[in-house]
This record gives sequence, structure tokens and C-alpha cells, in this order.
Amino acid sequence: NLSWSASTDNVGVAGYRIYRNTVKVGTSITNSYSDNNLSPSTLYSYAVSAYDVAGNVSAQSSSVSATTQSAPPSFGTTYYVSSTGSDTNPGTDNLPFRTIQKATDTVTAGNTVYIKGGTYTENITMRASGTSDSNRITFRNYGSDTVVINGQVSLANFDYLTFSGLILQNGNYGFYEGQSRGSPGSDYVTMENCIVQNTGSFGIYLARGNNAIVRNCIVRDTGNTNIKFFGNNWLIQNNEV
Repeated sequence: NLSWSASTDNVGVAGYRIYRNTVKVGTSITNSYSDNNLSPSTLYSYAVSAYDVAGNVSAQSSSVSATTQSAPPSFGTTYYVSSTGSDTNPGTDNLPFRTIQKATDTVTAGNTVYIKGGTYTENITMRASGTSDSNRITFRNYGSDTVVINGQVSLANFDYLTFSGLILQNGNYGFYEGQSRGSPGSDYVTMENCIVQNTGSFGIYLARGNNAIVRNCIVRDTGNTNIKFFGNNWLIQNNEV
């Protein structure tokens, strides 16, 4: 928003021309002007000139400069997956992805994936981390839909992940880190309100990850230990094993 002292003229000032970075961008019949559609965090210079009813135009004023505010933080994108979708879709509610892996390949920190009811036969490998508890990557069932994954989820050393309301079955594992010994592990992973069943080996297996939460889950009928971890600061709460 710009404002300046009013000019005087023997004929009468009719208005003002406004210049941004030496280029005329508008006129005003008052001594104020609002310039819109500017880029954030950008330096602009402004000057004005007055004109009268006879068409005379004054010299431009001395320029003043100002930097626009930075852009507000954006909220995380929401993606959708449906058994009737397509991986060529943009992943919106009306045009969802077909596979959970496509969503996994797409998400970045702060994003949420809603998986609509159905059975998904795929092994899923994480591709990105969240950056904090308030900027996680979340995978959850859509509403109260029943989501069955015939396969396993490899956390692949990525952090700040949340999984909620999913049924994992018939994979070699349920949730597991999926990396070689000596790799750093997956930290700050939350698994809640999930069912893991009928696995060939462990149900939930994090060999090196820290600060994980397993809460309100059912883990049963596994080929090895239901829940196995070696990291620190785990919370295991209200599960059925």
C-alpha cells in the first residue's frame, strides 16, 4: 500500500501515475495506491508523477523501496488412493491413485495419504521422511473404511512416519526397517490402530529405530516374534499380541 503527499497545480491535479521499478503500473485519482500480485520476499521500488486536466505531467518523485513479506507456510498436501483409481491420476479425492506405492513415491514431509476401502496386494517401500512430529508423513484409512494390504511395509530408514487404521497380512513381515545391518534405522515411527497378521516372519520389526510408538494394534499369527525392537524410547501401549 502506497501513499504520498498531495500535489498542487495552477490548473488542478487530476491524478497520479504510479511506477514500479521505473515501469508504469497504474494510476490513481487520490494520493494512495495498492499494488497487488507481487512476489514474496522481493524488493520493489516505486515513484509517482502527477498530471493535470490539461495533460501536463510532472517529473517523477524520488523513488522509495520496500521488500514484500515472505510467503506464508503452506499446509501439507493430501493424497488419496482407491482400488478403482489410476496411478496416472493426480491423487486427488475425485481422481485417486491406484496403488499405495504411487502415493509413497509422491509424498513429501507434511503430506497425508488417505487410503479408501479395499484390498491392495503390494509390498510398499517408503521413499521420504517427515521432518518433525508436526510435519510427519501419514498413511491412514479413509474415514472408517477397511483397508487390507496383502504385503509388507518397508520403512527403509525413513523417519517421522505414521500409519493408522491399516490391516497388513500375508507378507513376510508387517512393518519392518528393510535395510542391511549397520544402517541407521527408522526413528519416530508411529503405528496405531493397525492389524498385522499371518506374516511369514516378524509382525513389527525395527532393529535400530528409536522413539517409535506401537499403540492400539493387534499383532497375531506371525511366523516369528510379534513385535521386536532393539532401539530406545519405544512406547508399546494397549496392543493385543
